[in-house]
Amino acid sequence: MIVIHTDLKKKQEAIRAKCFHPSGKFREFRREEVEQSIPSRFEKIVLQYPAQIAIKTQKEALTYTQLDARANGVARAILDTIGETSQPVVILPDDPVEAIVGALGALKAGKFYVPLEPALPAARMRSVLEDLNSKL
Repeated sequence: MIVIHTDLKKKQEAIRAKCFHPSGKFREFRREEVEQSIPSRFEKIVLQYPAQIAIKTQKEALTYTQLDARANGVARAILDTIGETSQPVVILPDDPVEAIVGALGALKAGKFYVPLEPALPAARMRSVLEDLNSKL
C-alpha cells in the first residue's frame, strides 16, 4: 500500500496550482506528451505558440521561435565540432538565457550536458573538465 504524506500532498497541490498552460489555465499532460524527448516536445510547443514569450529576464525576452532558432544554432555548432560522439557537452553560461539555450541545444544535438557554475574555483572546474574528458 502506498501512502502519500499529507504535507507532501499539500506541497504537490500548491505546485500544481501554479502550473498553468500558456492559455492561462491548468492542463494535465497527456501520456503521449510526456513519453517523448524534451526537444521533440519543445518543437511541438514552438509550433503551437511561436510568438509567445518563452524566456524573459530583466535583460531580454525570447519567443519560442527565437529560442528554438538559437538552440538549433547551438546544436549545429555542437555537431560540427564533436559530431555524433557520445561526449558530454559542458555549459558555462554567462546568464540564465544562455544556460537554457545551451542546454536545449545540447539536447537537440542528442548530447547530454553538464552545467558548470561560473563562480566555481578554477581548480574545481579543471577537475570536473578532466573527469568528463569533454572537448566542448
